[in-house]
Amino acid sequence: MNRGADDEAWRAIVENYGDRAELDDTWDTADAAGPPESPESPEDAGTPGGDEPDAARSRRPEPEERYVPPPPPPLPRPAPPRLAAWTGVLGMPVLVLVLIVLQIAVPPWATTGMVLWFLSGFAYLVASMPAQRPDDGDDGARV
Repeated sequence: MNRGADDEAWRAIVENYGDRAELDDTWDTADAAGPPESPESPEDAGTPGGDEPDAARSRRPEPEERYVPPPPPPLPRPAPPRLAAWTGVLGMPVLVLVLIVLQIAVPPWATTGMVLWFLSGFAYLVASMPAQRPDDGDDGARV
């Protein structure tokens, strides 16, 4: 790139900033005549999108050509201890919130049980986490 040519181009842009573009007033006589006349009868109109009726159908994919993905595999079932832990971590706060909103009195032993279930579920999930990620050379991105 030539710095002098770039400076000239920028100078021309700045000098002409805000000016209106000048358009030629030469009109083609076919354009000035107005829109084409509409056909006398619907039969003369032809088909929309072209005179060939097969042209529109060839662009549209047939139902047999559409991609139908295979059914997804079933969701994996967690092990019973992991399911109990997730129930404690997610379910107990929701249960406590519902009990508070509905103003339902709960005995102290039940409240203690819900708190212990939540804490033990959280502790189990943290303790059962893998210490390191497997080094399989995959960064996790899927295309």
